[in-house]
Amino acid sequence: MAVLSEKEFLMLNDIVKDVHASKSLEELGQNLLHLLRKLIPFSSAVFTVLDPENPLYVDPVKSVCVDASLDSLRAYNEYVSMDFTNPAFSYPKSSSFRDSDIITEAEKGNTGFYNKWMKDRGLEYSGGIVVKTPKGNMASVTIYRSRFNGPFTEREMMILDMLIGHMEDITARFLDPEKQEAVFSMDYDKDLRYGSLSNREKEIFHCLMKRYSNEEIGDELCISISTVKKHIHNIFTKFDVNSRRQLVSLCLPRK
Repeated sequence: MAVLSEKEFLMLNDIVKDVHASKSLEELGQNLLHLLRKLIPFSSAVFTVLDPENPLYVDPVKSVCVDASLDSLRAYNEYVSMDFTNPAFSYPKSSSFRDSDIITEAEKGNTGFYNKWMKDRGLEYSGGIVVKTPKGNMASVTIYRSRFNGPFTEREMMILDMLIGHMEDITARFLDPEKQEAVFSMDYDKDLRYGSLSNREKEIFHCLMKRYSNEEIGDELCISISTVKKHIHNIFTKFDVNSRRQLVSLCLPRK
């Protein structure tokens, strides 16, 4: 199983902090893509808000691109409907993806998207995150890499998986108004109790705010139920509460 170093965990925490501090979708895209490169090398990347009315979920409404010209972004929007990773958008919930889990190298080489957009730009591999909000809105982060960077590793996929919950929250903030009121009622940067949580405790805290069960938290973070319970106990202690209900009532607004 892939393991992150302490330095990588700290870098991931910085990404999460800046993502939560984003004031707009454009700022979210720029913050995420520029900071993510510190952990996952890539040649180009696109953050896209998708049209949920399109049955193929491939019609970009808003895009932020790094290391690509405006012409390149226009070309991306023109050919993205041919992207061989589009099946990831039909997954029932938010998830990470990489091309090698969806298509073989031989099949990829015969696709229009690879030949008309990726190949000319020296791009060989793609992966990322598809985010689905409770209201059905969607956004995606797609990372493109050269052959020099190589295929996406298990460690890199774990990093993407660890970002999913945070991306769901921040995307819902801008796309689902009701979700914004519920999830972002706390000013996390100014709350000393939240600031006292460890990186893992913060991940579990956000799961608790979304009413995840212990089993769902364990599955989401790939940790045992006993470890989940230990972290929840620590969170309760730091917030001076005795139950999930008390924690949620304290951190979320009253109706």
